[in-house]
Amino acid sequence: MNMTSFSMHSRAHFSPVTYASTTLNHVIYCITHVIADQKFMAIFSILFGVSTKLFVERLIGRGQNPFLLFYSRNFCLLIIGLIHSYFIWDGDILIIYALCSFILYLFKDFSPRFQFTVCLLYPFTHRYQ
Repeated sequence: MNMTSFSMHSRAHFSPVTYASTTLNHVIYCITHVIADQKFMAIFSILFGVSTKLFVERLIGRGQNPFLLFYSRNFCLLIIGLIHSYFIWDGDILIIYALCSFILYLFKDFSPRFQFTVCLLYPFTHRYQ
């Protein structure tokens, strides 16, 4: 999925009409965007959240305070993401995961039902202009 970003103008990843507005471009874009791109983003986000939950629960089970280790680990992830983004590829997702993890930790004590409800209601609490 990253080949579009590597081989074409950066807008091509987000728009099927960057080079030509044809029906075939729209069809291929929609298929790749829905079937591959967004599906993998969702899967990786779920895996990141689950691994975070397992990491924190394991530390708590050992009687350790996960706060410092969790934030230092994700700060390292942020540094790696920034280096990778600056020197290799600017489409890196590690920065987004690291920044989201700093907020994610605050939800560790809430029930899955509450977390799910917050995710469902969040788009309705903000007005987009």
